[in-house]
Amino acid sequence: CAPAGAEALQWYAVPAEAAPLAAAPEVRAEPASAAAKPLSSSAQRYRPLIDDVARQHALDPMLIHAVVQVESAYRPEAVSGKGAVGLMQLMPATAARFGQTALYDPRANLQAG
Repeated sequence: CAPAGAEALQWYAVPAEAAPLAAAPEVRAEPASAAAKPLSSSAQRYRPLIDDVARQHALDPMLIHAVVQVESAYRPEAVSGKGAVGLMQLMPATAARFGQTALYDPRANLQAG
């Protein structure tokens, strides 16, 4: 039985003699200091907290800053139309499954995110 919407999928067979995929071009990463833009005043406010959470979870702090900027624009009181809450825009039911309920608290929200 095909999944719903499967009739819209198109399948293509690749002949065995097809040319191999080209190798990806070499990408040279710039040092973080060269690529980083200055943080906004809102971002600066949460920088120590984000740095701490990033260190605890072995993440790049700029990744967390990027998520927070896009999801809530650094507004811990942000609530989406679907009910996602806080800096990282967490759904309350999902966060509760992982033991987080204080989603308006920036530290708890970042930890859960």
